[in-house]
Amino acid sequence: MFDCSQPEDYCPQELVVHLASYHIDRDTDFNEFNPGIGARLRVPGHSFFAAAGIFHNSLSHVSVYAGIGKDFPLAGPLEFRLSGALLTGYQIPVAPVILPELVIRSGDYGLALGYVPKLEFDDFVVESFISFSLLKRF
Repeated sequence: MFDCSQPEDYCPQELVVHLASYHIDRDTDFNEFNPGIGARLRVPGHSFFAAAGIFHNSLSHVSVYAGIGKDFPLAGPLEFRLSGALLTGYQIPVAPVILPELVIRSGDYGLALGYVPKLEFDDFVVESFISFSLLKRF
């Protein structure tokens, strides 16, 4: 397991391939094929990462995001990841999002399962959903 909090450890960067989402509200016809690409960049000696990317969102618009996050090793191939980001592509110009994820790893590859809770901004609501992404360290 990589420990980015230790200055002598190598902290790999990560490519994120956004794939799909599953919306808890099944009454609305959301686009659940959400292709996109992102990156998580780390600096040795620091346990946090910066993240940025672009994907096709559930409203069939292009979304761009930027934020920060942290990985928490659990057991074996499991990690918990918590990210906070600002996101575009919805009815409000920029939406804040908190994304907890469970990451399952095998070597340099991983699968991230995320959960976005229901968010309400005046007249605009983001329904809760589960996200699916592939990860590749480099």
